[in-house]
Amino acid sequence: NNPQTNGRFGWSVAVSGDTIVVGAPRHSFLGSPTVSSSGQAFVFARINTVWTEQAILNASDMSGNAQFGSSVALDGDIAIIGSHLQEAGGLTDAGQAYAFKRDGTVWNQDAILSASDKAASANFGDFGYAVGISGPTAIVGAPFANRAGLRDAGQVYAYRLEVPVSAAVSFPMVGVTGGKSIQGTVTLGAVQEKDTVVNLSSDSALLTLPASVTIPAGSTTVTFTATSTPVSADVTTTVTTSGPNIISGSTLLAVRFPRVGSFTINAASITEGQSATATVKLQSFAPPGGILVSLSNSNKPALDCPATVLIPEGASSATFLVTGKSVAVRTSSTVRATPSFSEKKYEIIITPPAALSSISVDDFVVGTSRLGKVTLTSAAPSGGAVVTLASSSSLLTLPASVTVPAGATTATFTVSAANLVRNATITGTYRGLSKSDLVSTVSLTISTVSSSNTTLAIGQTATVTVALNTATPQDVTIVISQQTTGVVVIPAQIVIPAGSASGNFTISGGKVGVSNVYGRLLNQGVKGVKITVTN
Repeated sequence: NNPQTNGRFGWSVAVSGDTIVVGAPRHSFLGSPTVSSSGQAFVFARINTVWTEQAILNASDMSGNAQFGSSVALDGDIAIIGSHLQEAGGLTDAGQAYAFKRDGTVWNQDAILSASDKAASANFGDFGYAVGISGPTAIVGAPFANRAGLRDAGQVYAYRLEVPVSAAVSFPMVGVTGGKSIQGTVTLGAVQEKDTVVNLSSDSALLTLPASVTIPAGSTTVTFTATSTPVSADVTTTVTTSGPNIISGSTLLAVRFPRVGSFTINAASITEGQSATATVKLQSFAPPGGILVSLSNSNKPALDCPATVLIPEGASSATFLVTGKSVAVRTSSTVRATPSFSEKKYEIIITPPAALSSISVDDFVVGTSRLGKVTLTSAAPSGGAVVTLASSSSLLTLPASVTVPAGATTATFTVSAANLVRNATITGTYRGLSKSDLVSTVSLTISTVSSSNTTLAIGQTATVTVALNTATPQDVTIVISQQTTGVVVIPAQIVIPAGSASGNFTISGGKVGVSNVYGRLLNQGVKGVKITVTN
């Protein structure tokens, strides 16, 4: 872009991909101060079909008539520029070469190459007259160097350059909750022959990083831990890699305001006036000032729930109570806690308070007792449900109350009668609601005791039938006995099942003799049948 008379632009050229370096060894540096014929090199880059001048390269120690740009070489982002008449180490016209590296679109001098056996021009010839590069290897020609006593025999020098390598930084997620840590990874663009130190930095004090990481020789990755600080609002930070011969890389990481991580209530269902404990827990600790969590209640007529709950600074959770209100039928409410990334909610059932559903007592036999039962519409509350009991007949004996245990829905009580009762009412009352049932007693007697055979041989069997005056409303026990022990083999008792009016049992001849076999019901008299046992 700034041609000069006698600048000799194009004296040397090199190309690599879409980049060209052109030497102009007689170009003058026109800065302050001006350096005449110091020499310059020009870098051009192609985008599509357009070539644009990208950079002008100058030696850091430029001097007049140094012939910088007399030779050029290019490989990727590294350029070698020869300056074969540059004063090197105080030796006139000893010659030098320069290595430049490109970072993005910016070219920076990276190294000065000089001969280990450099000498003044009288006995050293044009170091930097020719240059070449491939990968990390650069060569510099000195065609007029003396060697082994041979004048102008020439020499070539080889150098190992440190090729810049890209260092990318990444995280497994785009954000980290303030107060928590996250693992990051630094990845090199190529395997290096020695350990590589990569510096790490963040543009925000909210993210603490190690100052640097070391990637071992032969590897391309290393992990590190980044620790965040609690924040009251989401903040985006930039993490950047840097270092000598490192092509910087960067990535964004959000330090996030802590969201609700979980929300629970310690009961699946509650009744009117009953409370349950709800717990809201953050993903991390609350920042200065704490966090106000919003609570939504889908069924306010059925559930009492606060609109917000404050999680204090430094805490990660808070608890509060939800309380059931009066409902006529079983219903539910969904409580939601925000802010959260995925919806945090809990559905709780609200049921009407336990009420008396029924009371039942079956008919029974005078002189015995019977179990009655009370049933609630739902489980009894803490402390149990006390159901009061009453009877319309003074002939019935029953307790004044019965308690349904907490969590249960039924309880039993005992009813007895010494005399005959007809259609008496037994009433249970709980929370102002009463339920009743009719009960009668039956006076049972043994009508007859008969045998299928009244004369038996020893060992012979017969069936004895005990007949009642009516069907029994409950199982009744008949005690069996005999007048003369051992004449007949008999059971001690039999049970006539509910609904039956008779029962049978088997006897057998035991020894020669005559004996009455009796059946007794409760405390009544006995009925019997005479059995004769023959030899």
